[in-house]
Amino acid sequence: MSAAEVGLMIEEARAEYAAAAPEFMPDACSVYGQTEAPDGYMGDTVTQTEIIANLPIMYKTLRFPMTQQIAGGVSVTLTHEVKMPATAATHAIVPDNELRVAARGLVPAFIFEHPVIQPDAMSPFLILYATRRIA
Repeated sequence: MSAAEVGLMIEEARAEYAAAAPEFMPDACSVYGQTEAPDGYMGDTVTQTEIIANLPIMYKTLRFPMTQQIAGGVSVTLTHEVKMPATAATHAIVPDNELRVAARGLVPAFIFEHPVIQPDAMSPFLILYATRRIA
């Protein structure tokens, strides 16, 4: 079996897991990124743009929060582990993005900031660590 065939099998398995994810991942979020546009007065207007909508996720609080340095030299405390289907779109999540989690039952809406992807090329799920903030 060639490497290309193995890669194709992995992508097929990921697609199957992604299709079934809403059945066992109870929460949904939308991923937002910042975009800048010239404002016509020698400056830029920064807006939040939705990159991914209705992404099924599971999350849990980390037993021991981690401090990690991200782009720009900012040091953040990561408080939660977030699991989602591994797709090309989810692998493009960067620390500047926000994951806005929809309210569910008695749990109000909230935001995960500073997501940091944990590398695992073979998993059908993407795991990242992030900081939770109340919306």
